[in-house]
Amino acid sequence: MSHVIEDVPDPNALLGECRRILTDDGQLTVLTPNIRSWGHAMLRERWLGPRSAPPPRGLLAAALVRAVQSAGFANVECAPRRARLR
Repeated sequence: MSHVIEDVPDPNALLGECRRILTDDGQLTVLTPNIRSWGHAMLRERWLGPRSAPPPRGLLAAALVRAVQSAGFANVECAPRRARLR
């Protein structure tokens, strides 16, 4: 899921459905805006993070990890994605 989880009304239900339909050896990748990123720190209100979600916008990494684990996923890894600047 690329920039989806922060905009759905019930992220826990979405993660639960993803776990239900994945095979045992399946993998789920979730990308979401990082509210602790350099871009957010520099741009503040001009940052193009999640706009459609009601405040508080975005998910902190710890909250996202807890939600993914609660949905039944194991071997959860959370890492920032580095921007590719050209």
